[in-house]
Amino acid sequence: SLFGKGKRPSQETELSRQRRKEPYARCSPPFKERVEEGSFSLDTERRFHHDKSQMRYIVEPDETPNFDLRNGYSDRYIKRDENVRKNLEHILQWILANKSKLMFKLLKWWAQSFLLGVPRIVAGFKNDDGLVVSVRTYRTAEIPQLVQYLGWKPEVCMNFCSDFLSFVKRVVIEDDPHVVYLFSRKALSDVTFTVHRNSSYSFLPDWYVTKMKPLKSSPKAKFDLLSCFQ
Repeated sequence: SLFGKGKRPSQETELSRQRRKEPYARCSPPFKERVEEGSFSLDTERRFHHDKSQMRYIVEPDETPNFDLRNGYSDRYIKRDENVRKNLEHILQWILANKSKLMFKLLKWWAQSFLLGVPRIVAGFKNDDGLVVSVRTYRTAEIPQLVQYLGWKPEVCMNFCSDFLSFVKRVVIEDDPHVVYLFSRKALSDVTFTVHRNSSYSFLPDWYVTKMKPLKSSPKAKFDLLSCFQ
């Protein structure tokens, strides 16, 4: 005998035995309430529509509704074709339809928060009426793992930023408040720039330039300005 002759099993042993009999009869694991990320509609022919045209609303009935469950069954009921496999096609269509929107928003949120050291992002999701219907918190460091399938990587973003700033430092050589270096880049091409003097691109007001001239001529000010770019 495992317990010795004439001895009753301990309470802990009884609990272990109970767990072996019912291994899943324990406290439920923590989970979060579902948050709506989007919606789509399927028409009577099971075709995908990126809208809410098929949304239906429930109206709670009274205690004696007298519903006729046969109403519409014979003339409007459409039987599902069992030969057509039910898979993830419609969900994948929705992901493709929202890929650019999700990618742009999360990339922008991550870049702004990562560079400033913001650890968390609280995002509100609104409906078509402009009402915030749900709130979700993202950890900035975890966003790249959440959107791996969307096609952008944090190291690519940071390397591009570093290379671009180094490029700016090399080409911006004229110190004139009325000169603007305009940088641009098209997809899959290099960064280019043009130089504009006394143009509509100038953005520093004259009062600011006038106030800064005495400071700029000071040797100490020159040293401080140069140290900012080291």
